[in-house]
Amino acid sequence: MNMPIAPSTVMHATQPIKAGWVIIGAGIAAVVGSFLPWATVTAAFVGTISVTGTDQRGGDGWLVVALGLAAVAVGIFLVRGRRLAKTTSAVTVALFGLASFEILYIATKLGDSSFDSAFIANASIGIGLWLVLAAGIAAAVGMVLVWESPQPTS
Repeated sequence: MNMPIAPSTVMHATQPIKAGWVIIGAGIAAVVGSFLPWATVTAAFVGTISVTGTDQRGGDGWLVVALGLAAVAVGIFLVRGRRLAKTTSAVTVALFGLASFEILYIATKLGDSSFDSAFIANASIGIGLWLVLAAGIAAAVGMVLVWESPQPTS
């Protein structure tokens, strides 16, 4: 005898899949953001100079690339129906934490009075770092979706 499936059961079953797609998107955004400018300085007689997260060997941008790729892998597992809540949490916390740290660190450096007073320059946080932060927030949303979905019963 076929038993009807309650609509709420179907909705909760698709929640990890939705979370997986959110986390995949966040991972891709983090990787892209690593190659975009993290800081931009515009100065008279020099022009505009931008620095990406991957400009330096061993820079934090490469760590963000690794975390972004890990987030994509976690998202693929979720889309394929596997539960990885603990792994999802670790990747999300690392990605969001690193992005937050970098924004604070760069903002502190840009606000530092180490510029020569005769040298007029305008410095700002670049779009890449903001994209990495948005990716960390999106990955956190995906993590919450995973946490809110019921665990499958055997």
